[in-house]
Amino acid sequence: KPIMPLAFAKYSYGGVMWGLASGQRHSIDETTTKILRETGISHVLAISGMHVGLIAGIGALIGRLVTLCFMKCKFQSVSLLIFITPFCTILSGFLYGERVGWPPSAQRAMWMLGVYITARFFHRKILIYDILGMAAIAILYSQPYQFHALGFQLSFSAVLGIGLIAPRFVRLIPPDVHPFFRWLITSLGVSCGALIGTLPLCA
Repeated sequence: KPIMPLAFAKYSYGGVMWGLASGQRHSIDETTTKILRETGISHVLAISGMHVGLIAGIGALIGRLVTLCFMKCKFQSVSLLIFITPFCTILSGFLYGERVGWPPSAQRAMWMLGVYITARFFHRKILIYDILGMAAIAILYSQPYQFHALGFQLSFSAVLGIGLIAPRFVRLIPPDVHPFFRWLITSLGVSCGALIGTLPLCA
């Protein structure tokens, strides 16, 4: 298990902060764990695709900044510049997955990220269901037992629910609505999609 860094240990709720970042709960004291369990919010400590997405997004930003620096320096091999941002994006997600121990949700998110970036790189249109299916095949090929793991089932059912429900929420948004309300309705659609997708398993 990843060891909690000293930067987190110096805070009274450092264990919770480390849990939010890494998904590891062994550094959280029993009292806090009990509170999280009784209030029904212990799931916020689980690693999700959002974690991988955020880290990969930071990697993509770094990749773009590096690309701009090379362009301003008039780097000779222009053909290599197009690889920098995809490489930084995938590398960031991969290193984060390594850091947190590759839970099923991180594996799913990483495979989806890799397939999506590859499709974008070759200018190919791909649907979320195709990406999700490829990720499931890749994980189950090497780890067939994951099919019966609750983490695997919840992760994939949540994304499937988002893919089915969220677009329907977006289509209900009027074209002239304020961007804040557009973001709010879209976020609500994502949350409802994840809830509906995982509801059969939770029940």
